Amino acid sequence: MMAKGKYDTHVKPKLGLISAWARNGLTLEQIAHNLKIAVSTLCDYKNKHSEFSEALKEDRDAADLAVENALYKKAVDGDNTAMIFWLKNRQPKRWRDKQESEIYGNVSLSSMTVEQAEDLIKSFLGGK
Repeated sequence: MMAKGKYDTHVKPKLGLISAWARNGLTLEQIAHNLKIAVSTLCDYKNKHSEFSEALKEDRDAADLAVENALYKKAVDGDNTAMIFWLKNRQPKRWRDKQESEIYGNVSLSSMTVEQAEDLIKSFLGGK
């Protein structure tokens, strides 16, 4: 009979608990700490034991999907915060707070009148 290693005695019996930790958002570092192993050991276990890798991934994916569905429902139902969050993450170039504009040529703001500066700003904002 082959001697059991630390994985078989200390990790494998806790796969359900490990799954719950992953689902609840614990990082790999936190999970390794809870198991009293090094992160490098945890990574080795992930590579060598498919059931361990699945325990870390499966429930996390299900939890992410549930939250994504709830966020989507709130956004569709008109929750402004959910709509903003959804759009900023799904279409960041279009919906980010900071928009970038390029200016071609030399523009000297110090020699402009207030009206000229306002016109320049309006042209960047599409005439608004």
